[in-house]
Amino acid sequence: EHKPETIGIADHVVDLGPGAGTAGGRVVYEGSVEGLRTADTLTGRHLGYRATLKPEVRTPTGALEIRGASTHNLRDVDVDVPTGVLVVVTGVAGSGKSSLIHGALAKREGVVTIDQTAIRGSRRSNPATYT
Repeated sequence: EHKPETIGIADHVVDLGPGAGTAGGRVVYEGSVEGLRTADTLTGRHLGYRATLKPEVRTPTGALEIRGASTHNLRDVDVDVPTGVLVVVTGVAGSGKSSLIHGALAKREGVVTIDQTAIRGSRRSNPATYT
């Protein structure tokens, strides 16, 4: 498991490592989640790390207007999506996040959308890997 949220609710943790491939395959920690947080393992250090917010946000270069979006669960949604900055669309499952982005923005000229499907069929790929 890789998600800190899932690891954090475990009753018992077995951490394998210390690295990947031939550098792994050993139990480097076994015990409680709290113990793992203080363990000197890659996973333990990751769980203990909390990124800080940056002091300033970037200034948008413009905005993409969405007016009256009503795909699937959306109900006449109006929103301005800033351009030139990282925008996160969040909400509970089924709230219309994908409908908003893929239904209202994806087909616009100059817009690049990235979803959660694997890139080039690799199970290990994710959007952050490619720049």
